[in-house]
Amino acid sequence: MHSEEYYKKLRKKYIPEICRLIFVFESPPASGKYFYDDSGSVDEPLYKFMMKCFCPFNPVLKENGLKEFKRLGILVVDAVYSPVNKLSPKKRKESLMKNIPLLEADLIKVIGKNHTKILIVGTDLRKILEPVLEQDFFVINDGENLPFPLYGRGKKFAEKIRHLFNWHNVNLELYC
Repeated sequence: MHSEEYYKKLRKKYIPEICRLIFVFESPPASGKYFYDDSGSVDEPLYKFMMKCFCPFNPVLKENGLKEFKRLGILVVDAVYSPVNKLSPKKRKESLMKNIPLLEADLIKVIGKNHTKILIVGTDLRKILEPVLEQDFFVINDGENLPFPLYGRGKKFAEKIRHLFNWHNVNLELYC
């Protein structure tokens, strides 16, 4: 398991100069396949799905896809930087709740309190974070659950994204 600083260091070189959209996920996975680890494989499930949705080409190197994400102004942020996907629901919720002030500080450091659109991915995570984050940030879930895009939920994820993008006039091309 890595430290929060480790994950943020990997993410740092891919933070867009102008951030147009932020996806908030629960945490890096226990598998170690972190989205911003550019030494990883282009076949890592979450990375591959997000590239399919937003990247106009099929990158051979993970680094190239991450650079395209940066160019498009898209950022992936984790609510907590220690894997929670193997924890019990109660422990997962406790960890996420405890980390809210750190998440808010991270978002302020990255984007300030501007109108960057934020999408919270995952039903439980949205229920925890949306009421808190929408006080200071532009969360566009509007009570809509955005399912984690893997495990057969990719189509539903893409449909929800299209709906929310249309509702909020987000001008990003979707390829999924």
